Amino acid sequence: MQQNLMDHVKAETDGFGVDVAVECAGVEASARSCLTAIRPLGHYTQVGHFGKEVTVPLDLVAFKQIRMAGSVGYTAETWIRMMKILEQGKVQLGDVITHKLPLDDWKKGFAACEDKSALKVVLQP
Repeated sequence: MQQNLMDHVKAETDGFGVDVAVECAGVEASARSCLTAIRPLGHYTQVGHFGKEVTVPLDLVAFKQIRMAGSVGYTAETWIRMMKILEQGKVQLGDVITHKLPLDDWKKGFAACEDKSALKVVLQP
């Protein structure tokens, strides 16, 4: 069963809105929904990466006096830890590659990532 996000938010918050929204998908519609769902004086954190310019209703930030922040979910230490995990051979990165395309098909690969029909795309020269 699908439910309208704002209908659900209004029902759960007596029409007030959520205190905090964290956008992690890097999808324009998700950012728009987060800003719409936040209550006045709420908090918004952008974690997802869009990879392109997006249009979001920033007037809501002013009108609702939303506090905005950005966040990166990794540090240099994250990469060091990941390399140690990979050295153990227990994680096979090939398992997450869902598409291998020639470099000329880069638009198709980017579209597949954007519409979430691909997990990881490898572009081969």
